[in-house]
Amino acid sequence: MRETIVQTLPCILTREELEERARKLAAANQATGELEKDKKQVGDQFKARQSALESSILMLSGQITTGKEYRPTECEWEFDWTEGVKSLRRTDTMEEIEHKKIAESERQALLT
Repeated sequence: MRETIVQTLPCILTREELEERARKLAAANQATGELEKDKKQVGDQFKARQSALESSILMLSGQITTGKEYRPTECEWEFDWTEGVKSLRRTDTMEEIEHKKIAESERQALLT
């Protein structure tokens, strides 16, 4: 009487089998490199999004704390030639934000 069984045992690979395994190994190594590249790219995108959110949080916190934000605001220089000074005023509130002497070059420009 005979009984047949199957066992996993070492077998010597043929040249063709070795070449096939080498091609598969090269492909797997290349795929691993591409996967690492993708991982880095996703990590960089995550860091950029996280940084943008943190900046937004910092800006909004500052605005809430101070009750202010900086915006482009139209201003006009008002010249007082008799006093020799000029004032920079916001056109929306007429608040004076800067006051200084009129420069010589500005006086010269008036004469021309």
